[in-house]
Amino acid sequence: MRNSGPDQNTSNQKIEVQKLSEKAETAIKEYPSKSRKEGGFISNVLKNSAEKGNILVVGYSPTGGGHTGRSLNIVHKALKENKLDKNSTVILHAPSKWMGKKDRPQDLAKLTVALQEKGVNVILAEATKSVQGYIRPDGSSDDPEILKGLSKAAQRTGERITDLDHAECYRPATDAAPMLDSECRTALVERAQKELDILVSMDAKELMDSLQSHIGDKIKDVKVLTDMDPALQKAARQAGVLDDNRVDQQNHAILLSKTESNCVGSKALLAKVLSGNREKVAHIGLGDKNSLQRLTKVFEDLDIQPGSKKSDIKEKVSQYIVKNAYNFKVPETPLEPAEVARIEALNPQKDLPQEERTLRIIEDQVRGALFHENIKNNPENAKNIVYVYAHGNQNKIAEYINARMKDDPVKDHYKETLFVFCGKDAVLAKDDAGKMATGIDAMSMAYIADGDGITTMGAGTNGEYAFMHDKGGSDSRLLALPIQGHDEQKANANNLEKRFSDYVKLRKDAAHESDAVPQDKEKNLTQDLDDFIKKSHLEALQKKYDVNAVEGLTEIIKESGYVEEAYEMLFSDDIGRNKGDEEFRKAEIELYNSPLMRANRKFVKMMFQAFDQMEKKMEAGGIDENTELSIKITSKESATIVSIKELREKMSTMEGMLEIINKNNIEGSTGNIKNKTESQEKKKQLEDAVLAKDVNMKNMILLEDSIKFFKEFTGNAENINGKMHEKMEELKEEFGEKMVTGF
Repeated sequence: MRNSGPDQNTSNQKIEVQKLSEKAETAIKEYPSKSRKEGGFISNVLKNSAEKGNILVVGYSPTGGGHTGRSLNIVHKALKENKLDKNSTVILHAPSKWMGKKDRPQDLAKLTVALQEKGVNVILAEATKSVQGYIRPDGSSDDPEILKGLSKAAQRTGERITDLDHAECYRPATDAAPMLDSECRTALVERAQKELDILVSMDAKELMDSLQSHIGDKIKDVKVLTDMDPALQKAARQAGVLDDNRVDQQNHAILLSKTESNCVGSKALLAKVLSGNREKVAHIGLGDKNSLQRLTKVFEDLDIQPGSKKSDIKEKVSQYIVKNAYNFKVPETPLEPAEVARIEALNPQKDLPQEERTLRIIEDQVRGALFHENIKNNPENAKNIVYVYAHGNQNKIAEYINARMKDDPVKDHYKETLFVFCGKDAVLAKDDAGKMATGIDAMSMAYIADGDGITTMGAGTNGEYAFMHDKGGSDSRLLALPIQGHDEQKANANNLEKRFSDYVKLRKDAAHESDAVPQDKEKNLTQDLDDFIKKSHLEALQKKYDVNAVEGLTEIIKESGYVEEAYEMLFSDDIGRNKGDEEFRKAEIELYNSPLMRANRKFVKMMFQAFDQMEKKMEAGGIDENTELSIKITSKESATIVSIKELREKMSTMEGMLEIINKNNIEGSTGNIKNKTESQEKKKQLEDAVLAKDVNMKNMILLEDSIKFFKEFTGNAENINGKMHEKMEELKEEFGEKMVTGF
């Protein structure tokens, strides 16, 4: 497994692992750092894997973190089952960082180390068209920003490459590498996390075309796994990867109707995100499959014995959380005074000395526990456990509950409830060496104690809630806080409220969020909180705490889950048999091939490119109807230079608009003849659909409103820019409201 050849370390900073034992330092040297290998090294690796092992290409959305975890868990499964061995290669087409976050998820670093340990080569490049959701400071979905992001050309943060032979890689550990202990693994993950900060940039088409150029006809046998990465699926199909060797894991298909046509303008963007490139669909339904295998380890870590009742489990969980609530992790890098002050301002317990705090701020969000002195001294006094996982509302909820703990007197439903604010490092504990480390997962502990939840409505948490109710005998309640404007979360909330009407309470503003003013939303949230916590406290006394919970839970969490499903679809000996969800697959192919969907998608892209340029020109000194805009719908086409006046005139007829959004030029475009022909066929289909009136002015989303907007630009009207900026923001919000987004 030992490799030779000159390395070029591509990190911009010196990576140091401090305070390690001599044994650990020696071991780590046998695990090569991220590097570039010259002289055709990667090409040879790919050819070897194509002949003797497997090549797996992975792409996913960075939004929220769920897509990351779900995708990488499948790779871990393939590694565990020896489908990825020393002759195999994993290509990680990592997405850009979500919403400008400082670091990539640690899960990616953990996977690279695990692959190295098993002798698997890892090739890395950053995707340029990651599908991202955006959240506003108030916690609502920023749909206009989503549409703006999808209208932009490829986004690159690192050096651009077009050939995988110039990519960065992690070579396998050497033959002399020992098995990793906890200290070594932690150090390697920390090193990898820093090295993964900046990656070379490569778009999906470049990546797949390059892969095909290195391995030829063997491209058909490559495995492709995505979770909301339509660009990679499209590129893989065009490069020649077989349909049966490609899997898209997804949860947004809940937004598709099974009884009515989905080919409506508002779903044009959803059609793109769901891909529809004939790959298999591994659909994640709410509670359909098990994703709670991790609970087995929670039972072990808490030393919960067979035969334990729910009441015993609740007491052990309460004791663990209270005992470890005061642990704090000192940042490895000293913070600037301004950053310290900003973090302090976010903490609801800023008036307490640090050693008395049970809450900490991580990535601007409250994590930890809140409880009354009554529970601090006697954890068994906790009548109920409530877990909170509420993204933009998490800090507001912590502030409100913290304030109620200071009431005189404190009401029983606060005094006797243990509140846990979930997320990374919500609970910290000291390891065997006395160092601070991540403790047992807070939400998992709340699950087994039958705690009630206050959460946003992502597919992961809600699916687990449904699974625990359907199969785990749970009596837990849920206050559903779907992210405002997030279509999928709203659908999830409605699904759970309908299925578990006695247990699930939907936030007041969820049904009429656009009508509520901010002050009312704030007031309604605190009222909903108070009502929910009070009722949960009363209902907690009725929970079946005297039943034996361990055997039942242990049995159901052995069931296969989504990871196993997607793994089987990719790596089964009979992959053609494991087709996944055929109903959704067919619906998505129909959406992908629909000229109406394509026309609306291109129109929205055109509008948001226009908005972006107009905004910049306004800031630079103003615009009028003769101001020129550059519209470029695809990278294969040349840009269309058009004035605002000309754009308005062309938009007045479908034929005129096609001249911009359906340009028929392929001169100088990249790609093979087959792909160019496919592109031309799609353009012809759209032209025919317009001639047949199947695509017309009425079924183009917000077309009339857009024409009206541009008509405001007449001549060189004075004071037009301030007025138009306001109208532009209103129209962008309308697009966000009408289009099904919520990623």
